[in-house]
Amino acid sequence: MAIWELEQNDPIYSTLSELISRYHSHLEEAKIVVYCSDKNRTRANKIVIADASKAPAKLKASTNADFTITLYMMPWGDLDMTQKKACLDHELYHCGVHYEPIKEQVGQSRQGRPRMQVVRDEYGRIQYTNEIRRDENGEPKWRIIPHDLEEFCDVVERYGRWDESVQSFSEALNRSEGE
Repeated sequence: MAIWELEQNDPIYSTLSELISRYHSHLEEAKIVVYCSDKNRTRANKIVIADASKAPAKLKASTNADFTITLYMMPWGDLDMTQKKACLDHELYHCGVHYEPIKEQVGQSRQGRPRMQVVRDEYGRIQYTNEIRRDENGEPKWRIIPHDLEEFCDVVERYGRWDESVQSFSEALNRSEGE
C-alpha cells in the first residue's frame, strides 16, 4: 500500500482553487493538502472514492496544513471529469469553519457590564453570524462538516419527505433536474 502527496502543480489543485473561489469562499485561508492512495477503502460496505479530514496536529505543525483530502485511486480513476469535480466539491463541503454565534443582551452584571446570551431557534439550535471564529493567533477555527442528509432510501420510500433534511434534499434534486 502506498500513499503519496500530490505536487502543488497538479491540475487537482487548480480545480480545488476554482471550486473554493466559486462555492467555498470560507476556505480561502485554508491550506489543503491532497494525498493519493492505492488502497481500496470501504465504509459501511460502500466504496469510498475520497475523504476529507482536519489535518492532524503533527501535520499542521510541519506543513501548516488545515485539511487533507485523500483520493483512493482505483475508484477515482473510474470517474469522468464532471464526477471528479463533483467529488472534490463534495469533499470541500466537509471542510468547514466555526462561525461566531449571534448573541443578545439579557441584562447587566453587578458591575454594569452587559450580560450576553447565545441566540437559539425554537428547536434549541444556536444561530450564527457570518463572522469566522478565530483562535488566539488570529487563525480560523476549522472543523469537519457532516452530510446534510442522513436517511435510508427505504424510509423515504415508505414515508416520503417526512423530515426537513429530506425535504431540502428533494428540493435540491428538483432544482438540479430543472437545469
